[in-house]
Amino acid sequence: MTSGLRNLFDKKNTKAVFLNDVLQIMKILVINYEYPPIGGGAAGASYHIARELVKLGCSVSVITSKFKNLPANEVVEDVKIFRIPVWRKKADRSSVAEMITFMLSGMWYGLRFLKKERPDATLAFFTIPCSHIGLLGKWFQGIPYIISLRGGDVPGTQPEQLAFFHALTRPAVKILWRKAAWVVANSKGLAALAKQTTPELDIKIIPNGVDLEQFSPVLKLNEDRKEVVRILYVGRASAEKNIIEAFKALKMCDAKNWRFDIIGDGPQLPVWKTSAVSFDISDSVNFQGWMQKENLPGLYPKYDLFIFPSTSEGMPNVLLEAMACGLPVIATRIRGNEDIVEHEINGFLYEPGDASKLSSFLSRLLLDNNLRIKMSLAARKRAESFSWKNTAEEYLKIINQSIKQRRRQ
Repeated sequence: MTSGLRNLFDKKNTKAVFLNDVLQIMKILVINYEYPPIGGGAAGASYHIARELVKLGCSVSVITSKFKNLPANEVVEDVKIFRIPVWRKKADRSSVAEMITFMLSGMWYGLRFLKKERPDATLAFFTIPCSHIGLLGKWFQGIPYIISLRGGDVPGTQPEQLAFFHALTRPAVKILWRKAAWVVANSKGLAALAKQTTPELDIKIIPNGVDLEQFSPVLKLNEDRKEVVRILYVGRASAEKNIIEAFKALKMCDAKNWRFDIIGDGPQLPVWKTSAVSFDISDSVNFQGWMQKENLPGLYPKYDLFIFPSTSEGMPNVLLEAMACGLPVIATRIRGNEDIVEHEINGFLYEPGDASKLSSFLSRLLLDNNLRIKMSLAARKRAESFSWKNTAEEYLKIINQSIKQRRRQ
């Protein structure tokens, strides 16, 4: 048994004998149609969890999407990555049609991988388009699979955009969840929403983490920064991100000492640019486009506060990253956000659609430097309670339980 696994299970006083007697190195297959350098928050989560599982002594492989000139096979930080052929145009997002190509390709290449490598367990991010590969592994080889819910794959999220898709896929979702060894949500709100589809299932909650060394505050010595407060948003330019509400709030704001930078790309970007002009704030709004993940740790500390007006989330990584870098946060009071932001301690929460309240909170932070400093310290302290190591350990515990249960059958 590797020292990482021995330390983990000895500390927990559980499963050490089982691993010692049966498994020397646990082989885990991670499935996500997005994995860095492509994709959004879930891609980053799968990367960090895979990396931490390796540190804990596991052998980890990843099946993900081939994109442009990325190699079909490579090893990154001891994680073996296998990219399968798909149709995908953009690095930062994927359409439903493109996800279907991953599902089809995954059936062929996934089965071949499962037969050849015979992992001990599968961890699938997103019910659709990923967990069916885990189900195939269970059907044909008895390999247990765990589903990590991320938000959009749960019926009821983003009803304006996904209602038809969820109505169409709900029967398949129920089957995939019921056949899984575990179904995991990354926030209390997402777990409660999932229970509406399958009330009989026990949905495990394992929150996201943040790399506290990579994302950290820096001492801000530039006195001129006090004159203009820099506001940041990082994320996809999609309808549920609700950035137009932020424009409305900024227009209403008493304070005018701000600059708003938007990092991200997506179908709503042209709409957002037009809206900034219509609100007559375009001179203070800067659209920087999509940014590679490795550039984000150096980006956050350049700003003074983070705004996140999204109407639907699982558990947003960007909030944890911003807070780890000492940014106070103004976010909507929705599932995921509520698990991270402590109202009036490290930021503010407001009801989606209440641009007036958002404007009021913005004014308070823009005009009160001492409040920003106080919330900045509290934000970092709050972020320190989340780590990818803890997240990976929680996943490893249920993976081990799944393997143990399989061997009893």
